[in-house]
Amino acid sequence: EYATIPNNGSLTNAQQYTIEFWYKQTGFSGGDEHIFGIDWYGQKIYFTQDHGDIGFLRDQTLVPFTFTNNWIHCAGVRDNNNIHFYINGNLVVSEAYDPNSSPGTGNFTVNHHTWSSGVSSRLSGYFDELRISDVVRYTSNFSPPMYEFQNDINTIYLMHFNGNMNDELGNNGFTNGASWSNDVPFSSYSTLNQNYQWSTGDTSASITVYPSQTTTYYATLTQNGLSCTDSIIVTVNPIGCTDASAFNYDVNAICDDGS
Repeated sequence: EYATIPNNGSLTNAQQYTIEFWYKQTGFSGGDEHIFGIDWYGQKIYFTQDHGDIGFLRDQTLVPFTFTNNWIHCAGVRDNNNIHFYINGNLVVSEAYDPNSSPGTGNFTVNHHTWSSGVSSRLSGYFDELRISDVVRYTSNFSPPMYEFQNDINTIYLMHFNGNMNDELGNNGFTNGASWSNDVPFSSYSTLNQNYQWSTGDTSASITVYPSQTTTYYATLTQNGLSCTDSIIVTVNPIGCTDASAFNYDVNAICDDGS
């Protein structure tokens, strides 16, 4: 029993990305198996359970890990020439990126991988809240988000698995014998309560501005009682300009460090 998600190739040449999800393992028949990754092992990218070890990318370091029938949050980050692997928000691997780990374009799968002489699906458990981003979401230890991820301008995939294989960006997958469960990593699946406040007075997630002079714009994002404030300076150089320029900013793009 496994699930398949078409791969749109966004990670093939990416220098920065973050892959994260929730996972609860209840059984393993041995050997090595992909928790999530590109199905064909020769195309490198995966999260693997390998004889009691867990790893983020093929050809990168595996670390010992004991599964205890509890939900864990996994986050793998590539930051140019470095990779970082977090379990439950704690950094377990930080090392140089091995070019041999470069991902391919084969389908993503949950609990499945194919090699030259066979296939396998040897895990049992639960999988939830997959998000793949084209930015570095985490740079240090963090508290895993206890709510459904939100789609933003840096999201490549976002799947909630709420009774379907729908992706908010259209890369919909399908099950191969896998079934749905009410066993979930956190109790509330309501959309994250977010409030926006810009220095312009706008309360939308994004704004479009037409500055005639250099201007600093401030934005405050409040979610679940926590606030993040950041700013962007738009420098206007009128020399050679023939018309006004429009600038669009998304508060989620500037408040993306989890604070």
